[in-house]
Amino acid sequence: MGGPLTDDELVAALAPMSLRSRLDPPSVAAAQGRGVTDADDVAALVAHIERGLFDSPFSPATDLGPDRRQEVAGSIAFQAVVAQILNPVLLSHRRLGIGLFPLIGHVRWRPDGWVVRYGLTPLVRGTPSETAATVDRFHQEISGPLAESINRVLPVPLPGRLLLGNQRAAVHTALEAIGEAPAGRYARDTCCLIHLAGLAPCPECPLEGPSA
Repeated sequence: MGGPLTDDELVAALAPMSLRSRLDPPSVAAAQGRGVTDADDVAALVAHIERGLFDSPFSPATDLGPDRRQEVAGSIAFQAVVAQILNPVLLSHRRLGIGLFPLIGHVRWRPDGWVVRYGLTPLVRGTPSETAATVDRFHQEISGPLAESINRVLPVPLPGRLLLGNQRAAVHTALEAIGEAPAGRYARDTCCLIHLAGLAPCPECPLEGPSA
């Protein structure tokens, strides 16, 4: 029998479990990543996502003004961070039996072409908890502080209802990844605004009808 998984082995074990569970190894996150608490780092994240949505070779043409573009990018940035961190956290708790307990200061991101890679450093481990407790702690330690960080760098803060809808959608996909049926309270009732970038709404978007 092998010993406990190293941090790199844990990240590698999580990677194939879902499209949103592919974290950078902690060494890469520490060396190349930027945080989501410093205003300059957060502004750079929103700007990178804005360029990916509106200025990449694959972007449909839109006529949105700069403030509206930033609003869309801020919304997508929030949902992306929550989804990309919550998925591996829940999978680690429920599939691997290894509790991960990230704080907002542990989250890292880095540009990779037009996309963004996410990571955690350090990986803080503990006794795995039940799903509801894991989600509640994640909201307190990651989602809430992240919303404040992003809103500080936008011309107009994102509405709370929009952020809640993004949070619910991220939880919904994370629960699907661990094979647990999402409860009704995780149904999205707002759009993340990605359609304003000329892209198709996501399957759970209320613009397309309620989730199955």
